[in-house]
Amino acid sequence: MTEMSSTRKRLLAALFVVIVLAFVGVTVAIYNRAFTKSDTITMFTDDMAFSLPNDADVKARGVLVGRVAEVQPEGDKVRVDMEFTPEFMDQLPSNISGRLLPKTLFGERYVSLAFPDTPVGTLEAGGTIEQDTRGNALELGRVLDGLLPVLEAVPPQKLAGTLGAINQALAGRGDELGASLVDIGTVFDGISQEMPALESGLEDLATFSQTYSEALPDLIHALDALRTTGDTVIQRRTDIADGMQRISSGAQVTTDFLARNRNDLIDLAIDSRRSLEALAEYTPALPCTVEHFMTALERSDDILGVGTSTPGIRVTIEVVNPKGR
Repeated sequence: MTEMSSTRKRLLAALFVVIVLAFVGVTVAIYNRAFTKSDTITMFTDDMAFSLPNDADVKARGVLVGRVAEVQPEGDKVRVDMEFTPEFMDQLPSNISGRLLPKTLFGERYVSLAFPDTPVGTLEAGGTIEQDTRGNALELGRVLDGLLPVLEAVPPQKLAGTLGAINQALAGRGDELGASLVDIGTVFDGISQEMPALESGLEDLATFSQTYSEALPDLIHALDALRTTGDTVIQRRTDIADGMQRISSGAQVTTDFLARNRNDLIDLAIDSRRSLEALAEYTPALPCTVEHFMTALERSDDILGVGTSTPGIRVTIEVVNPKGR
């Protein structure tokens, strides 16, 4: 009887262990969705997908439609394998796209399905979707990825002190801050209106810089020539000093001459007035007279018979009967 009871206890203990192991195994299988039918969908994203954990949620308009099964690199992109609940597949268009968003500001990421403006067909098992690149989805994700390490590196107590100081500085100054923002907006509006002129100025500056760059070799050559001239002046500075001294001496002599003879020069100018006035009266005839003299000079060889056997003055005189006049 005692042996029977002991054997029964062992069997019951073994059965209990089996039941516990089976329960644990079934629980793990249920957790791993071993008994849940699912359809696999693949999404290709940039390197932000590496922050996706396994079993991350996949949601469409806030409704949980699947989970992330695996994340692995593939070429220059990241491949995200997702398992979708079959009952939602016929409600998702084939051209749907995915976004990687955090559940909170710095919380765990999940896949948010973005519906297109023009849905096409329905999503099929084994299909592929792309990452949503509309708007600022990618830029926002990169900003959050870059901001999180910075915030993790900042000591919390210092961050709290800084935020407290900012809070005290801004407390009760909402109106002033709003007015300042309005003024800043006005300034930027003015800058926007002047952007064409600014762009034109920058283009002119670029043209000037290009012209200056092209003329730079000539400018360098001119400066080099000026350096040569400067060296020559330095080498001949003694001669230049002597020349300047002679010029100064000549100027002094001229000054002395004019000082001694200034009265005679004034009298000469006064006495020459009548002669100059008479010359001015006959000035119109001077060009004609000079022209005749030049003509006579050109014909002087013919008149004098230069180069002939009988040199002498040759003149033809025509006598006209005045007929009593």
